[in-house]
Amino acid sequence: MSALIAALQADEETRTQLEDRWEELTEALAEGKADKVSDEAKDLSKRIDELAREDELGEAEAQALQEELTAAVGTAVESKGNGNGGDGKGEGGDKGDGDGRRQGDSD
Repeated sequence: MSALIAALQADEETRTQLEDRWEELTEALAEGKADKVSDEAKDLSKRIDELAREDELGEAEAQALQEELTAAVGTAVESKGNGNGGDGKGEGGDKGDGDGRRQGDSD
């Protein structure tokens, strides 16, 4: 990712900004902070999209950065959730008490 950022046809300020955000993300990855990784990755992705809309980045550059970002942190971002898009309180009708039974199920 750093090599891609360095090779961008963008101004130095834009490259520095992207590199700083990438460094924050890699620090969170190294520390194993999945929530922070997810947040940083989303922020970086949004910023890449903004720069492309503002013509600060070319479409091909933005796409390459997004692909590299996904490849680098995709697994960490995907594993952040509580499984099946849940809220951590149990799945579906499960009471969330850890017994795996749905509400209304009897023994």
